[in-house]
Amino acid sequence: MASSSSWNLTEATKAVHDITVNGYSATKAAGSRGFSSKRLTVGGYEWEIHYAPQAVNFCGAAFRLAFLGATRTPHVRASLSCGLMEPSTSSVAHWLDASGMRHMCEEKVVSTSFYMTTQCTRWAELMRQDDLERNSNILANDSFRGESGRLLRHHQCQASAASFRSKRLTVGGYHWEVHYTLNFSDAADGETWVALKLVFLGAAAAKKAAGGGGGNASLKCILKVPLSDDDDDDDVLTVTEVVLELTGGYHEYEEKSVADVFSSRADSSPWLRLVTRKEFDSCHDIISLDCLLPC
Repeated sequence: MASSSSWNLTEATKAVHDITVNGYSATKAAGSRGFSSKRLTVGGYEWEIHYAPQAVNFCGAAFRLAFLGATRTPHVRASLSCGLMEPSTSSVAHWLDASGMRHMCEEKVVSTSFYMTTQCTRWAELMRQDDLERNSNILANDSFRGESGRLLRHHQCQASAASFRSKRLTVGGYHWEVHYTLNFSDAADGETWVALKLVFLGAAAAKKAAGGGGGNASLKCILKVPLSDDDDDDDVLTVTEVVLELTGGYHEYEEKSVADVFSSRADSSPWLRLVTRKEFDSCHDIISLDCLLPC
């Protein structure tokens, strides 16, 4: 007999804004000084989107995200995704290079962990200046359109050693909780881990009447990433292409499990270490967690 439960280890908010840059030729005179959007509130925090026509060499359109408020947690992680749009439609723009070859404008993503006011991401470079000025379908009437989306994530764990618990689960005639922490320290390897453990809360009334005591149980867990809003499938995808800035590579998170013998109330399994905190913090995606409790 098995029961599965799913919940998020993070809180997330997504917002999308349509940005129009008017008077492009005049903005070029500002060089790398840049311009700021109006103040935006997302996820309970305030932000600005900065634009600069020459933020980096030869770039004609670049955007970055600026944080304007103090964090309520140790840090807030946010991503800014940007793309150039057709002026008169909501479709992604296409452009011609110097040889006449046609390309689709790529979405660029920048992300960072924000600790203080006025901190910014690096610049998201959308298009070279000569390419932008060559394509009148993008730069029309001395203006161009961009779409920016922000994906905000902040941890629910605020205390350095805090652990949090799931709702009470009844499986196999017994009551259980799953506890998790983002700050499990392992003296052996010196790492801090995202970890979970299974806690036994005793037999349900029917099980007690039948003389049930404790027993064997195991907890299986896997990190997952939700599908994007553009996907039709409502299922959840296993994390197979999580970009880790720490290594610059890709990792696939395998299912992990822990088993133990429970004989009395408040007995708990050892902590099940899923991923190091460094890897968790450097992940671009919003991570959710699926747990399976087979008894």
